[in-house]
Amino acid sequence: MAEKGLRIAIADDDRDTREYLTELLPRMGHEVVAAVEDGRALASKVLALRPDLVITDIKMQGKDGIEAAQDVNREQPTPFILLSGHHDDELLLRATQGAHAMAYLIKPVTEADLNRPFPW
Repeated sequence: MAEKGLRIAIADDDRDTREYLTELLPRMGHEVVAAVEDGRALASKVLALRPDLVITDIKMQGKDGIEAAQDVNREQPTPFILLSGHHDDELLLRATQGAHAMAYLIKPVTEADLNRPFPW
């Protein structure tokens, strides 16, 4: 029996990254249920749609990806993969404190990065 893909929400303020993930994830067997550009929209979409996984940029206008993850996880436990343009120890520390982050990936993210054996 084939494995069922995940329902995934994505957020990134960079349109090219959103489009890349929106095209890549279905090729990997997953369904993109939401693709938004900021943390406020992400939190409301995730709470409404209840995806299996969220992939989000950290630095976005308004609410960043870590804040959105914390908001969502106060309401419902949801795993997050956090993306960043560069390694930042402070962001990594914030990501590990209550954001339910299962991974912290440095951009550009590749299919091989997302095919790693995460505990999903």
